[in-house]
Amino acid sequence: MGSFFTLEQAEELKREHPEWVMINFATSLLAEQVDAETLIITTGVPQVFVNFGTPDQKALEEVTVDEIKQYVKEGHFPKGSMLPKIEASLNFLKKPGRRVIITNPESLSDAIRKQAGTHIVS
Repeated sequence: MGSFFTLEQAEELKREHPEWVMINFATSLLAEQVDAETLIITTGVPQVFVNFGTPDQKALEEVTVDEIKQYVKEGHFPKGSMLPKIEASLNFLKKPGRRVIITNPESLSDAIRKQAGTHIVS
């Protein structure tokens, strides 16, 4: 499960627990190997946010690969927190017709029914 951290906290966690970042990539590779249509990544927040922690904070509901790549380029996702999940998602979405859902465990049932979470589509 992920959370949002300062860059310093994220770097420290990455040094202490490098396997946490790799879990996202391993999950996307496994989903690829079994030819899954949907990859679900659970984290500590119900949706992915841009401008997180600011008055302009915005939850992302459904976004395209191109939109999420633009948000990455703009620096919206911390390296040790949401960025590995987004990078793993983009890796999985290289094959057309796939979908990624990012949400917290509490919202998972609703997210599967497209009533919660962030859905990234190819």
